[in-house]
Parts: sequence; C-alpha cells; structure tokens
Amino acid sequence: MRVAAIFAAVALIAGCDVVQKIENRKILMGAMLASPQVDVLDVSKASVTTAQLFFGERQSDLNKPPTPLAASGVTLGWDGNSAGVALAPVTGKEGWYQATGSIPYTPGANYTFTVVYQGETFSGTVAAPSAPTIKNAEAHQFPQQVYSEFTSLTLQRDGMADAFYAVFDAGSSADLGTPTCTNAPVDDAATLVRFALDDAAWKAASFDLPKSPCFPSAGTYVVSLTTVEKNTSLSSNLSLGSAVMVGAADGAVFVLQQ
Repeated sequence: MRVAAIFAAVALIAGCDVVQKIENRKILMGAMLASPQVDVLDVSKASVTTAQLFFGERQSDLNKPPTPLAASGVTLGWDGNSAGVALAPVTGKEGWYQATGSIPYTPGANYTFTVVYQGETFSGTVAAPSAPTIKNAEAHQFPQQVYSEFTSLTLQRDGMADAFYAVFDAGSSADLGTPTCTNAPVDDAATLVRFALDDAAWKAASFDLPKSPCFPSAGTYVVSLTTVEKNTSLSSNLSLGSAVMVGAADGAVFVLQQ
C-alpha cells in the first residue's frame, strides 16, 4: 500500500490526536538492534548493539521520502542512564545518526531516543523484548546441505512480533559485517515509514531465504532472526509515520557443502 493511501485510511478512522500527528511534518525513526552471539562449530561472533536514527520532514507528496534534517543533538538513553550515548551523524547519509557497541541490551528496560532540532525536542520510548528463538535450528545449527542441490532455506519462528532476517558470510569478518540479504527496514527512510504504518510483511510465521542472493556460494553462513518491540506513540510534535523500535536476535549456523 502506498504511503499516501495509508495516511488517508488512518485519517478517516482516527481521533483528534492522530489527525494532529498527520498535520505535523517532522519524522523520527529510531532503531536499536542487538546482533546474535554465535559460538557454534568454528564460528564465534560476539553480540553487537547498534542504534541508528533518521530525522527528517515529510514532504507534501506523501509518496516521496522524507527530507533529511540536521539535528543539533541526538541521544539514546535507557533505564539508569538517562544521559545515555550520543548518536553521531553518518557520513554520506544526511539525516542519519548512529552509535555502535557502547549500549547494553537489557530485556524489559526502556530506551528513549531524543532529537533536538532548532531548540525543539522530539522523542520516543520503547521497552526492549527478549531475544527470539529460531524454531527449526537445533542447537543453533541448520542441517548441512549440498550447494548444488540447495534452493532455499525456510526460517521458522514463534509469535507474531515484527521480525527481520539477515544472512551473513561467517568468514567475512570478526563481526557479522554486511548481510548478503535481509528484509530489515532500517537503512531507508521511506521503507521505515512504511514499516511504521503497515508492518504486515514483517509478521510472517516463517521466511523463505532464496539461494540467490542470500547464499552466493558454498561455505558457512550465520542466519539471524531479530524480533522487535515497536512504539508509534511518540512525542505529540511528531508526524504519523514516526516510530522507535528495539530488538534482539537469535542466530544459527548453516553450512553449504561444495
């Protein structure tokens, strides 16, 4: 569904508070995600927590992506540390801010994203969920397969929380690095807004991961499943389509033999 159609549908059934949010123009999308800790076979990867945030202004044409804005301060705080950490601007990505590695992930704790722009404060808080479990991986391993006979891998999980998958080459770096494929809506502002408004595509009970592009060659891979808690009830000066989310991941090793 296009973003403009979603806004129109919400406006028809919403109360005054939501109508006010439609009239607001500032967009905040924050995500804090903890990667899985993996120690299986000869694969050892530490969990890394990354927080990123996009701040911008929605355009009059709702089907166009938001215009990025340069904030004077962006922070992520949590229970027991309201000052938290500063998110630094991402080089080459206007409107994006990020911090990695210095954030503890505590299930049940509240995390608050805060942006200061032209003297005005925008914020959103969300509680961290527990990590999910990949149902069809035994002891964090999928059954090995022969690459020439392999076509796809099905990833199964419990519950209906929003979920993202990602696949990583296990030998590419000390951490999990860049995924070969993922459905996580965290690197594109327009996709993040769609996710905030309509997350049905991320609530599936299973995901099919195709051979291409997820598994480009024989080798050892880490398959990650992240579930998130999302909150769209943020400060009243933000537009509909704003959201903050926090999530943790389970990981399993998948070996494709030559």
